[in-house]
Amino acid sequence: MITVKEVLSKKTFHYLQQHTSQDDLTQLVTGVNRVESITLKHLIQRNELVVTTGEAMINPISECLSLLKYMKKVGAAALVINTGPYIKKVPEEVKLYAEEVGCIVIEMPWRIRIADMTKKIFEELVKRTKRQSEEIVFIEKLISKKITNEEIPVEIINDLGEDFLFEGVVVIVKQTNKREMEINVFHERLRELFHQKYNKFISGIVGQMVVFVINRSSRVSETMNFTKFGKELYAYFDKKKITIAIGKGESYPNITEVYKSYDEALQVITVVQNQDEKWLFKYKDLGVYQFLFALKVSPILPQFCKEILAGVWEYDRCNNQKYYSFFRVFLEENGHANAISKRLFIHRNTVSYRVQRIEKILDRSLTNNLDKTSLSLAILIDDLFLHNRADD
Repeated sequence: MITVKEVLSKKTFHYLQQHTSQDDLTQLVTGVNRVESITLKHLIQRNELVVTTGEAMINPISECLSLLKYMKKVGAAALVINTGPYIKKVPEEVKLYAEEVGCIVIEMPWRIRIADMTKKIFEELVKRTKRQSEEIVFIEKLISKKITNEEIPVEIINDLGEDFLFEGVVVIVKQTNKREMEINVFHERLRELFHQKYNKFISGIVGQMVVFVINRSSRVSETMNFTKFGKELYAYFDKKKITIAIGKGESYPNITEVYKSYDEALQVITVVQNQDEKWLFKYKDLGVYQFLFALKVSPILPQFCKEILAGVWEYDRCNNQKYYSFFRVFLEENGHANAISKRLFIHRNTVSYRVQRIEKILDRSLTNNLDKTSLSLAILIDDLFLHNRADD
């Protein structure tokens, strides 16, 4: 698929003129639909370019407004008005309404045949679909460790850069809330944002994740800070009420080793997707989590976790309590009673009482550094591998 922005930026479509001021032109274009009468608006589909000359319209202005209203409802890409004998120029009322509802209006001169424009759009769609298929096949082979230098397509090499200029790194972005943006739209919007920071990368959808293989040496600015970029991504999607998780692996000079960066990025995603505060972006910042992932296959971790926390899980289950969730807040707030009291809307005396109860249940002291370290480690293991929630 291609976006409205890509259509407008191609020399092939130099005759198309945008008449609205939207900066976000990442709407996908999946086809072209010619609509000459408002009675046919029900045929408009999501992500279509809707083209009209106004030939069959009795009142072009009001009918174009009605078209825009319906297009906004179904998620059409843009309205293209073929100006000529029926609609001499894009009406100001249409421009103003489009701005108000957030639709894109484009003008196409009469000398351009709709059939020719439609043909070129579909040629671009076929070309882009083929290219995206090649990228996702390559990414899937890469992350499954089934690629050699001899199997890398020339087009991929051109996109990522020559070997001696290659610093391959994988970045994964995943939606984590229930209200999800359509995955293809999510992918295209991410590509637009990544293009502002990197000149050379490929990307594809793997499951419900968007995976980028980036040539780190192709950063637009040498001073670009990925943590800052990650925060910008969070802020961008937060405005759209979409929560995401971002993970970045380390860079590798040989493309056949980039699967390691993918595994590292996945570990970051595993950690951050369950956190409220998005402070972690890069594998190198995982700290103790690296140690835990290295021991993932060992039975030591779940055994250690259960030995320490099983008492409070069992107590909550038998007594319909939520001491485990309280205990997690206690550790997150470093035992500060005022902060715990404020966060949980409980009295300081209640905090003290619950701390004493937990100490008895676990037979450990919450003021002893070794006990607190063991308890914190057990919770990290639970978060990563067991997902045991007595309060769920």
